[in-house]
Amino acid sequence: MRKFACEECKKVDYKLMLGTCFRDHPEKVKLVIGENTDQTVDTLNITGKTTPFKTIDAKNLNSLIVFKATIMQVSDISNYYITKTFVCQGCGKSTDKACDDYRDIYDKDIIPNCESCEAAPMKIDKNQSIIGNIRKVMLQEVNEESSVNPRRMEAQLIGKDVYDLQAGKDYTFEARVWTISYGKKENYNRFVLSVTRVRCLDENTDLMPDANEIEKYRNWDRNKIIESLAPQLVYRNNIKMAAIVSYLSGGRVDGVRGDFSSLFVGDPSTGKTDVLDALHSLDKKSFKISGRSTSAAGMVMGVDNLPDGTRMATYGPVILGHEHFVCIDEMDKMNPTDRSMLHDVMESQMAHLNKVGINITMPAQTKIIGAANPKGSRYDKNATIMANVGMPNSFLARFGYIFRVLDDFTRAQEEIKIDRIDFIAEHGLDKLIVKEGFLPKEDLIKYLNYAKSLKPKFEPNALGKLKDLYLNLKFRDQESESIDIDSRSYHDIIRASYSMAKFRFSTKVEIEDVNEAWKLYLNSLESFGMKTKGEFNEVQFASKDSTMQQFIDDCIKECAMHGMINIDSFKVKLMENKKFFSKINIAEDIINDMIKTGKLLGTTNKGVYSCND
Repeated sequence: MRKFACEECKKVDYKLMLGTCFRDHPEKVKLVIGENTDQTVDTLNITGKTTPFKTIDAKNLNSLIVFKATIMQVSDISNYYITKTFVCQGCGKSTDKACDDYRDIYDKDIIPNCESCEAAPMKIDKNQSIIGNIRKVMLQEVNEESSVNPRRMEAQLIGKDVYDLQAGKDYTFEARVWTISYGKKENYNRFVLSVTRVRCLDENTDLMPDANEIEKYRNWDRNKIIESLAPQLVYRNNIKMAAIVSYLSGGRVDGVRGDFSSLFVGDPSTGKTDVLDALHSLDKKSFKISGRSTSAAGMVMGVDNLPDGTRMATYGPVILGHEHFVCIDEMDKMNPTDRSMLHDVMESQMAHLNKVGINITMPAQTKIIGAANPKGSRYDKNATIMANVGMPNSFLARFGYIFRVLDDFTRAQEEIKIDRIDFIAEHGLDKLIVKEGFLPKEDLIKYLNYAKSLKPKFEPNALGKLKDLYLNLKFRDQESESIDIDSRSYHDIIRASYSMAKFRFSTKVEIEDVNEAWKLYLNSLESFGMKTKGEFNEVQFASKDSTMQQFIDDCIKECAMHGMINIDSFKVKLMENKKFFSKINIAEDIINDMIKTGKLLGTTNKGVYSCND
């Protein structure tokens, strides 16, 4: 039997736990190695050979093993006697009955004869007896070890671990392997793990780039980075970028929800599922489920019963994916009742379960990236999005970007798509990535992980820009049952702007990030035929806080294509701001000065200049 020593109380105990010491100050409890030595180890520093979770079997019975697992379900907290103290009703002497390694203990509250005077019975003194906490959980092998059907096993937690462990996280456990009967009529037992020590696995295990790689990524063509997600797809950069925006979002910014969700709706075989699969493959903590086969209990939270009757809260991907994301395919097939539970969680970022004997509230800062097919197989352009997918507007409003994806390629586009499919079939995906200059998957993971780690701050003039853009679009007439444009949309573009800044490795959210987030938002609305033309150009650089030079620089960024700028287009753009350019000759004078100072350099194409930054 193992011996424990407490540095605080100077007590030594041969029990599996040291009673009040382990409960009150577990960091002071040390495990003594051997019977006749003072050498100790920290009980929270677990070492030793790790046993793969899936290999635990009869050969491990009654042995202490170390393994990695994820907590999937938890029961309510119960208690058990660590030590029962009995007091003689005659002589007043006391004696203790301690539990063994299996937490079995003398099960009566009276000892018939005092062990000292043998003249009177001894009764339990509950005030002196030591009681410990216990909680049953369901463990599952971690993703890196799991197969198609990951193994699950019941475990029992004691001490402070009943409070500290969180569902969905990976831990290293030290536990003794037990077996417990299924019932009196059964002739076989089930494995149960009695956990003695726990350590949370390092959360910072994500692939991160080194300094040289960061510099390399800064200079990489951003369009190529976007295309690196699901590289087999062509002409789908809008939904790829929307997925990346969701991936990079998260956390709470100044107390406000930072998670950003996206939804792709449209014809079958248009790449929606491919984008979800590609995104899911980048984060081992994420989940991908099908709306066709899921339920509210399986997706968010429900109740399960163990063979011994213990009721356990069971957590679904939306809870287990806390601070990550869940990809949901075929969202149109979800039961409306199940979808309503997801609806509530997406807004509050909390999940509540109130059943008999179980009342739990869990955090769910989980991003949802969804895909849905129309009811009639093909999207009906004459019907609303609600009619096509059967989702209420209130639920759709939980998504920042909603794209309609149609199978409407031209012949030339379809030919390019088929050529890419043929190239992959003949040479493989890796060769395509090299040929097109895309980021390999490992580099893409590093790029996004580093981008996600950044915490950019908004520049004041960027918020002023977004305000103008939003107000201009908000009060434009739209057809009935169009996608709502409201304050939620404004908050979503703020969240998307943070992601855009992260995507370019910036610690500041600037006007260009707002522009990119807004353009993508307009593209999503336009994909449903909503009216957006004019708004962006009308107020593009009309912020009251803008200086003339800032306005001119922004106009150059807007008009420049591959470093080249058309003077006529540039002049029209300048004239949109009547505050600075009330007459055309003012714009012409500015352009002539830029040519004289070398800011604009002439080319062989008449009216086209190159930008010299």
